[in-house]
Amino acid sequence: MRNEMGLLSLLGFLFSAPMAMTQTPTPVPVAGESAHMEKKLRDRTDILFFSGFETDPWDQAWGMAWGPSPAGNLDLVEGKTAHRGRSARVKYPKGLIGGDSACQFYSSFAKLGIAPRESAYIRYYVRFDPKFKFVKGGKLPGLVGGEGNTGGKIPNGRDGWSARLMWRADGRIVQYVYHPDQPGKWGEDFPWAVEGQPVFFKPGKWHCVETYIRMNSPGKKDGLLRSWLDGKPALEVTTLRFREVPELKIDAFYFSTF
Repeated sequence: MRNEMGLLSLLGFLFSAPMAMTQTPTPVPVAGESAHMEKKLRDRTDILFFSGFETDPWDQAWGMAWGPSPAGNLDLVEGKTAHRGRSARVKYPKGLIGGDSACQFYSSFAKLGIAPRESAYIRYYVRFDPKFKFVKGGKLPGLVGGEGNTGGKIPNGRDGWSARLMWRADGRIVQYVYHPDQPGKWGEDFPWAVEGQPVFFKPGKWHCVETYIRMNSPGKKDGLLRSWLDGKPALEVTTLRFREVPELKIDAFYFSTF
């Protein structure tokens, strides 16, 4: 339970997996807000989706299957409060816990015109209010597949999986993964560390978080998850089993924070 309201701001966008050096670049249409793409990204041929919150109404760019819920906890900010252009600001009301205590929405690849992926890379920016209190922890967005298992629903290898972020006490960063081999009912923590040291979100600072996921060969423990904090490697897991069947892939971005 939170002891006061907190604020978090985000700007997010999604890439495909990086191409091999020998692969011939093939431009693909960019879903979302390609007109607002950063200049340094415009010559890339592997970007599937780019979006901030510049469109009015902003949610039309995100391919939402549902959400935002509850809508009243998310607003848009600009100027010094934003990362650039406009950013989404989420409120965490005092005394509330659970999925509807802040804000969630579900961006479906299908609604964005993107086919399910065997691998994908995501990057977004996040900043906590300078007076934010991390208390026991909270969720942050991530990639998911199938039913996007969360909420204590242990994946069976055929239904779904999820790989969101979390902060724990004092803002310590972990990858929070629902997968068939998790040790308990709830998702498994994979702590981030840079140069062997645990890493923490710092209130008042914009952080760049990135995650790359490659699905496992069905039935094998060879799934890959890599993450970076502010450009520095922070996590690598090479033995994940997300699925038992080839139909289960990466097919959504779950904006989930509470």
